[in-house]
Parts: sequence; structure tokens; C-alpha cells
Amino acid sequence: MNSNTQEACEGSGPDERLVVAVSGGRPSDQHVLYELLDSYEALAHRTGRRMIVVQSGWMGADGMTREWARLNGIECISEQAHFGLEGRAGGVRRNRMIIDHRPEACILVPGGRGVTDLAARCIAVGIRVVWLRGVMPFGRE
Repeated sequence: MNSNTQEACEGSGPDERLVVAVSGGRPSDQHVLYELLDSYEALAHRTGRRMIVVQSGWMGADGMTREWARLNGIECISEQAHFGLEGRAGGVRRNRMIIDHRPEACILVPGGRGVTDLAARCIAVGIRVVWLRGVMPFGRE
């Protein structure tokens, strides 16, 4: 997958889109994440908006979100950090780029410092943060 991929949003004003951001570790039950995404998709449909998901391009909740979007025909934008080039600043830049999409909500699964930083940034600008608990560490099935 290309980093920072995005389809054109021609003709869509900010009120015609429902943007939901997702980031963090791997939920122990992917169905909880999928049900939450389904509820936002239903809200978008009820309010006549097009849903877009923005995620941070990793394997945990991000990868599950990409799969959910693919299965449901939902536009999915990846904003990846480039730690090799930018060090820790890559995560900060990525989180700013996620915020720049103006999500209505940000679904977070506890993870590393980047997730905590994203939560703080969302709260600071009035974006609703939804925490999913019950994390399965990476590498465990």
C-alpha cells in the first residue's frame, strides 16, 4: 500500500463527509471495532454523507480498518509515519496529518506513545475520542 494514499473528493464539501480516524494496537476482538465502524457508516448513510476512514498505516487497528473499508467499499486514507527518515518526529507529523482530515471521531486502541499523542491532539481540538479496551499485544494470536 502506498503511504498517504487518498482518492479525490471532488464535489464534496466538509458537511458531505463523515471522517473517522482509527489508530492503535490490536483489539482482542475485531468484531467490536467492526461494529463501531458499522455504526459510523450507518450514521453517514442516515445523514446523507459519505464515510471516509483515516488510519495510520500499521498492523493493529489500522490494518483491521483497512480490511473493513475494503470489504465495505469505504474510502480509506493511510497517513504513515516515516520514522526512518524523521525519527520520533515522524509520529507527530503523522498525527497532525490525521487531524488535518478533520475527523468527527477518532477510535483508538491503547498502544504506544503515538496513540497517546493522537488522543491528546484530538481532545485539544474537540474531536471525540472513542477508546477500545482489551488489547492483544502484537505477535500474539
